[in-house]
Amino acid sequence: MADLGKIQYRVIPVTRYHVTRYWEGADGSTGTSEGKGEYDSPDLAHEVAYALCRDEHQRLGLPPGDERIIYPAQSLGVMSGLAGISHGAVAAMTAARAQGRSA
Repeated sequence: MADLGKIQYRVIPVTRYHVTRYWEGADGSTGTSEGKGEYDSPDLAHEVAYALCRDEHQRLGLPPGDERIIYPAQSLGVMSGLAGISHGAVAAMTAARAQGRSA
């Protein structure tokens, strides 16, 4: 151990971003929350949440602006710009990023 310069242990903060889906019954008295994933980037987490919300909105056939669907708040990071990108493109980009590839 004479050749040892130093050993250091440190605590480093780690920030993760969780995507959740909250569902509430029509009577407002019942509800549940479920996790949809954990991401390193606030932008990626927002893209996933937005894509999931938009997909469910379309599957339910609800009109634009329906207050029963609440889209995620804008990301804490720099948004990569989802405006004008098709749902399929967002889904492909999200899946690729989740697998560590670029779309």
